[in-house]
Amino acid sequence: MLGPLVSTTVAQTVSDGGRNSSNLAGARAAHEESVERYQQTVLVAFREVEDCLPTCAGSARTHRRVESATIELTLSQVDDF
Repeated sequence: MLGPLVSTTVAQTVSDGGRNSSNLAGARAAHEESVERYQQTVLVAFREVEDCLPTCAGSARTHRRVESATIELTLSQVDDF
């Protein structure tokens, strides 16, 4: 009784083998494409950050200068009282 079931399952597996291999190859290709796209995205992100660093550093220096000038102005106004 189990013989026909096993032989049918084996026959289906063997006959689907080509389709399964094809599906696996397609999935691997899609995965590789996704990995390459991710790597490209990361490289672009690093490049954008690297390009922004001088501007950001300049902004931080400017912010510190403004903050320092504000403190000096506040202290000079306190001294005037």
